[in-house]
Amino acid sequence: MSGPDWEAIAASPAVNWEDMPDIPAGFAGAVEGDITSVFLNPAEFGELRTIQYDGNTYENIPVVLNGNIQQNRFHARKDPTGQPTQDHMQGIYLASCILHCKLSDLGGNRPEKGAKLRISDQNGFFRDYYVASSNIEMGMLRVELEALEE
Repeated sequence: MSGPDWEAIAASPAVNWEDMPDIPAGFAGAVEGDITSVFLNPAEFGELRTIQYDGNTYENIPVVLNGNIQQNRFHARKDPTGQPTQDHMQGIYLASCILHCKLSDLGGNRPEKGAKLRISDQNGFFRDYYVASSNIEMGMLRVELEALEE
């Protein structure tokens, strides 16, 4: 089944529900409908981004990328006793965020811990992230990402 034309939907001032794809009935269908028509919809919460992962490029997929939090690495990394580690440099910060997208939009590939993902911003520039963890729930990926910044 081919997906909806997200660029056309995002460009329109209001969502025409008749243009949304047919969703199967039942609870799973209702969840799929909410994910597609509300959560990942660029006219609602989603954004169109390009993701590069494992040698593949996935262009203009709807994602929700949130929680871009920066911490000084001294405070972010702790040893098993809870004490801050000394593996930091002055002015280097750990940025973390969470990526939500459909598993099918990444070709059915679940990013593994430590893998590198490149995600475009609204201007088309890419930023490198590393996977801290990833989970799959009802066909959705929830990927915790980390990046080092100055």
